[in-house]
Amino acid sequence: MPASILNLKFKGNKSFVAFSNLGDSDSLTKTWKVCTKVASYLEQGQRLENLSWRLWYLQNLMVESDNARSKREFKKLSKVMSDKLDKEKGRAIEELAAPDFKLNPAAEKLRLRAEEKERSRLEAATHAGTGRPLNRMQFTFAVDQPAGQLGEAGPVSVRKPDLKPSS
Repeated sequence: MPASILNLKFKGNKSFVAFSNLGDSDSLTKTWKVCTKVASYLEQGQRLENLSWRLWYLQNLMVESDNARSKREFKKLSKVMSDKLDKEKGRAIEELAAPDFKLNPAAEKLRLRAEEKERSRLEAATHAGTGRPLNRMQFTFAVDQPAGQLGEAGPVSVRKPDLKPSS
């Protein structure tokens, strides 16, 4: 454990400052490092890390780098949200209610923008020379010994590891 204790404070709309200027990969990397390193030292650290990724994704969808209006709208939204967080800061998690989800035109617009960005990302990956986009990482692990690997006198016996916890 480090010698100093890290205190995280949310005041005013400063709680969203780290997420309002993620225009390049360096800013994103620095923010990710802070949120992941601090997570283990905070009571709700894993939730902070999760929140940071969700906010960054939402900000990335809502704010267009060349559009001043979308930047203003995001700042206004972040101020309202930070005020709400300040009010709920001292309450126990069990007392907090989950927000209702109502499909509205703004949510539909964000969904369409997310699909458009994903489509353009896949097209860019395809045109980058890879030939095909990488959709998912796939890992294959052999559980049993393959039938083709036999010794001279038959199957090779392999000793399985002891997976019982030591006492």
